[in-house]
Amino acid sequence: MHLRVPASPRPHVSFLQMTDDAPAIQAALLKGGKVSLNPGQVYNIASHIVVNSGTVWLEGNGAILRCADTFEVAAAAGDVFQFVGCDGLYVGDLAIDQNRMKRGNAPNCDPVALRLLGCQHFLIRDCNLLDSPADSIRLAATDPTNAATACIHGRITGCYLDGAWRNLISAIGAAFVRFDHNRFFNAINGTGPNAALDIEPNLGDAPGICHDLTIDHNYAANCLWGFTSQCTLNAQGVGGGTHDLNFLHNTLGSGITYGIVSDALRAVIHKTIAPSTQLMVQGGADSGLIDDNIAGGIYADTTHVATPVGHIITNNRIVPGPGVTGVIDVHYCYGKATLANNVGAVTA
Repeated sequence: MHLRVPASPRPHVSFLQMTDDAPAIQAALLKGGKVSLNPGQVYNIASHIVVNSGTVWLEGNGAILRCADTFEVAAAAGDVFQFVGCDGLYVGDLAIDQNRMKRGNAPNCDPVALRLLGCQHFLIRDCNLLDSPADSIRLAATDPTNAATACIHGRITGCYLDGAWRNLISAIGAAFVRFDHNRFFNAINGTGPNAALDIEPNLGDAPGICHDLTIDHNYAANCLWGFTSQCTLNAQGVGGGTHDLNFLHNTLGSGITYGIVSDALRAVIHKTIAPSTQLMVQGGADSGLIDDNIAGGIYADTTHVATPVGHIITNNRIVPGPGVTGVIDVHYCYGKATLANNVGAVTA
């Protein structure tokens, strides 16, 4: 089945009281098959679109979904899309304007443009996600106490994410997911952590609900945090939390206060260009590898690990500059750090 969804006819004046195109899009998705939007068309969204199971294929064809000025912002009912338990999910070539300027901010961290709960085998490709009252994309489990219900085996690639009151992407429950060739801008001065990508299970979530994630060939600028995982201690206990994160070939531009920060077990930070910020493995982190990067500073510790293996820090070049440490600081590794072929001062 191949369904094409036309936009409702309406004058292009104000989105305050226009026809809602969301029910027609949801009805088409629930029928299954490939759903195509009209190329370049603007669709008005005043209610959220929910698909609770099955296979979903949504081809945007460059269409724009714009949230109405009066669309809910206080709860997840204001999500543009919510996909729950879908196995085989594709969303491509679609722009979503969440219209935060008119809808307002969401201090309670809802709603988002694309919320995936317990989805498997998904691909989000070449989407423009703009002006979020909370997050642009959120990946989470259907049952946070069961790691098997996280979002598993997926990819988010080639997307442009600009403007979020909280994070541009939040991974609360995700495994075997790749985030690559995306561009992240302007997550700042809102509700923390204000990250380009935040990997952060909640307190009480199942141990290991986030693992085996690859974050590669992305660019981020003007975010408080760049690419970060902040959960091993505060959510899951030392050694039982997030693990096996690979940060590869990323570039962090201006306006990033905290660059790549990981408390995961076995985090790799490789070939990063981040002259204006730091690369960090800390907290409950152990067995980290930081190699072949250009950065304003590197920090590593094993403070909360009882019997650490330690971190390997090699072939990095430290570029001193304003607002960065300009050193490799392994003082709190307590001798559990291997350093070789780095260019820059070391504090040990």
